[in-house]
Amino acid sequence: MSLPIIIQPIREQIAEKLRHEVLSGQHDAGTPLRETDLANHFGVSRGPVRDALLQLTQEGLVVTTPNRGSRVAEVLSPDVHALIVGMRRDLEGLALRKIFDDLQEADFERFNHILSELKQACEINNVVEIVRHDLSLHRAIIERTGDSDLIGMWVPIVTRMHRMGYSIYTDSMEIYEEHAAIIDVFKQGDVDQAVTALQENIK
Repeated sequence: MSLPIIIQPIREQIAEKLRHEVLSGQHDAGTPLRETDLANHFGVSRGPVRDALLQLTQEGLVVTTPNRGSRVAEVLSPDVHALIVGMRRDLEGLALRKIFDDLQEADFERFNHILSELKQACEINNVVEIVRHDLSLHRAIIERTGDSDLIGMWVPIVTRMHRMGYSIYTDSMEIYEEHAAIIDVFKQGDVDQAVTALQENIK
């Protein structure tokens, strides 16, 4: 089964690229994000850049101050990070319980497609792509619920905490193996074990 081709508006493409640059550490906390510089960097006009910065501000990755412009948000303190980990575990656990009994072959094809891309990124230690595919797998679970409120709560939480999420791994392939193991547990059909496996991945 081939996956559908989704054409994103330019502002969403810019937001996605900039999000990945921030999450992968290409922009340090506090780094100014100037519309003109970003427009030149991405080869677009300032309008889509302005919209992208607004979106990332809403997600908590960027701080925008009137008359001072935008900058990369500071990394969460350990205490706040721990609080958000618990919130994200609850959200993803709830999402998985809502969809678990209705998971279809097409869902597992999507999971496996993302895992394949995650594996390739891990094999060459491409942090930008690792972040993208890691988030894509978790996003697939959240979006499968079709619950806009759940999705809306999840996005700002996951983007903020992922800036701290990769320092615990000494080998990138551990990230792939951990996610592949989660999907294997899904296939066993026990929702409690599946939720536990998913939540233990969130650190």
